[in-house]
Amino acid sequence: MSVLASLFCLQFSSIYFRDVTFYNFPNAFIFEDRHEVVFERVKFDPSSTQKIEIDIVNKNVSVDPVVRIEGSEFPGFTEVSRVNEQRVLIVVENKQQIVDEPDQCYEYKGELHVINNKFESLARQVWKTLV
Repeated sequence: MSVLASLFCLQFSSIYFRDVTFYNFPNAFIFEDRHEVVFERVKFDPSSTQKIEIDIVNKNVSVDPVVRIEGSEFPGFTEVSRVNEQRVLIVVENKQQIVDEPDQCYEYKGELHVINNKFESLARQVWKTLV
């Protein structure tokens, strides 16, 4: 098991990636009910053909997550045939269900900070917010 895979098996309330370059990474980074998730000065291998997906899911009503993506680089595809393909998808989802009304969700109380990042993808949808 890789070091990264073993990290995701552990339960941390906060996860920080700082000054990291990912050459091999999971199909999706999935963070559920974390107090803080930080991608700071993170880079992804531009020669990789793998898509980059970051999912932040909030189910626990008592958790007000803070997600910070700062100074990071998200490369696009370099092949001409794939230039318009979606390379990066960042999903923020609120799944805090009201117990007596399963079709209703609580108001999302988290914070999302996206500052000074470089997105090289030409795809129109990089963000998906489900709150």
